Amino acid sequence: MTKPKWQTAERHGKTWHDRGPLWERARSLYLRYPFVSPADLATVLKISRARFYACVEGLQEEREERYREALASLKRKEGL
Repeated sequence: MTKPKWQTAERHGKTWHDRGPLWERARSLYLRYPFVSPADLATVLKISRARFYACVEGLQEEREERYREALASLKRKEGL
């Protein structure tokens, strides 16, 4: 018999309450790709949007700043 997901800790840390690799991956993708919608990133990670938003809570301001920087860089490169 296979164990339930909550016992295997596949997407969690060593215990249920630890933040695991999924949490870290969601946060890094959220900041790395400011032009990609959070819904699309949740689909890529195969998790619900609610869970994705729980992982990236508190990063909205930093993402907006990176969005502005990426947009300014793109405008400079294209000469706009």
